[in-house]
Amino acid sequence: MTVLEKLSIEEALNQTLEIIAHRLLVFTQRFAPETREKLLSDISKIVDSDDKLIATAVRKSANFLSYLSREELTVVNHLIKAFDEHKDAKKFSGLSPLAIPTLLFSLEHAYAGQDKFAKDNTVDRQKSIKRSRILDSLNYSDARSKTCELLDELRPESGWKDENQAATGIMEKLKEYLNKEKIRYPQSHNAASLKKLLVNWMKKRDIVKLALEQKQSR
Repeated sequence: MTVLEKLSIEEALNQTLEIIAHRLLVFTQRFAPETREKLLSDISKIVDSDDKLIATAVRKSANFLSYLSREELTVVNHLIKAFDEHKDAKKFSGLSPLAIPTLLFSLEHAYAGQDKFAKDNTVDRQKSIKRSRILDSLNYSDARSKTCELLDELRPESGWKDENQAATGIMEKLKEYLNKEKIRYPQSHNAASLKKLLVNWMKKRDIVKLALEQKQSR
């Protein structure tokens, strides 16, 4: 059981929002005061809008690349996604068993990419490679979210028997999604590798594991 699962929905929402806001403030400390103020203002305008079309228009007008590097923009995009996922969790918190997994998903985005800006630049090559592999795993966030959706959408009336049955049941739909969104997964078009990855997520990743267990308990 994760720490969030031990809290009430309201407490989980509040603590998650505090963490996301803290990660944003930590990241923006690297900028000069003027740039920091502009960045926080631009992000606030985007995440405060409930209309996606307006948020998209604001994002375009912000022109982040005029004052951020591409790596910095990647982090900013993850942070905006973290706030968006938090808003989604808040909307259906009283109705859906996926509220907590969605909050976990938002936390993944809150931390994604920021390791690249660690102050310690003396890390040896072996540690750098290890860190890169950890960061690469975050690229599967969208795929894990889709996995949760498919576990719900394709669940048999009797529920999923186990991880293997669930992985087999959703694998083809997930492959279609991965190909459409151009998301890499181990050994492209290798069904055995993808199934192994899905089973691993269902056993070890809180967001997918909880989604599977919630569906089984219905």
